[in-house]
Amino acid sequence: MKCELPSRAMSILGADKSNHINISLFEKLPEEGAFNERSVIIFLKVGNNLASRTLQVIERLKDVVFAMFCDVTDNYEYFVEELWSDRMDHESASRFLGLMDGILYESTDMKAVIEDYDENLVPLRIRHAHTNCTKSLNPYSLFDNADPSFQFFKPRESFAQGGILSFGYMGRPKHCTDYLRITRAIYNLSIPARFIQAHPNTVTNMPFTSDLDVGFALYGVDDWIRRLKPACKIMNYWSLGIPCLMTSYTSYKDVFNENNLDFSIYEIPDIDFTQYPDTRSRYWISLTESHSLSKKILDLLNPGERFHERREELWNVSRRYNPMNMKFLYEGMFDYLKAKL
Repeated sequence: MKCELPSRAMSILGADKSNHINISLFEKLPEEGAFNERSVIIFLKVGNNLASRTLQVIERLKDVVFAMFCDVTDNYEYFVEELWSDRMDHESASRFLGLMDGILYESTDMKAVIEDYDENLVPLRIRHAHTNCTKSLNPYSLFDNADPSFQFFKPRESFAQGGILSFGYMGRPKHCTDYLRITRAIYNLSIPARFIQAHPNTVTNMPFTSDLDVGFALYGVDDWIRRLKPACKIMNYWSLGIPCLMTSYTSYKDVFNENNLDFSIYEIPDIDFTQYPDTRSRYWISLTESHSLSKKILDLLNPGERFHERREELWNVSRRYNPMNMKFLYEGMFDYLKAKL
């Protein structure tokens, strides 16, 4: 949905044409006169576009279209791993990136990574759109509201169904690195509760996520992941009115900073492994550290009225990241385009 949502939003907002196309179709379109001096092209990721024929087409279009950009928001691994490996075609990568008017990124730390690779590149900040929207934008949505900017808010009466609180993590299991700490922390609460883990697809994302009362975004301690990963997970929770506790990521803190929110309320305490002797297992450490996480959960849940006020506050913030708010989401790119006019 990374490409489809902005493309559909731009069409609704009045763009002459806004289409998401694959590379094979892109290579054919110039011969049909599909691009002109008003065209703006956004490439997703870097490695997908390095074939010789693709690069030749891009080079021919450079002086035809108004601007070309590459969105590397979901491609941060490329800049910290692949671009430095012996297997990479560095000449083609430099050739492709050099043809771009700007490199689109989300995490503020990603800007330095882009500039370290090539100081001549132009980093432009953008933001992830969430997927909780109507069928006009997301065909897998549960809602067919006439207003394309509509987004569902989980009602208060839908929380703690049957007297049981539902906690959960939505995403790839490998990215949640301490299930034991989370599940033990929930157990420590001594209340009727369950933990749900799922890796939802485009069809199941909304129904699965809306089952939760509180979400988690707990990831590993790798520095480059924490610095560069986008903030899409917390926004998909918030856009349904579901608060979440999260690891200290640059992109998460970016969201809190630009919306004047208190990150400390939702931050999962880090584990200081240096305080434990080598004889202690990771299993034992996770059990021990679960108590600090239990306290964070209780602080978030209580008092009950404040819990619902906070989740409504987060939901209202998420409306800025609705796909229809393209001017804000692609702010860096649009500022560049306006300056070029």
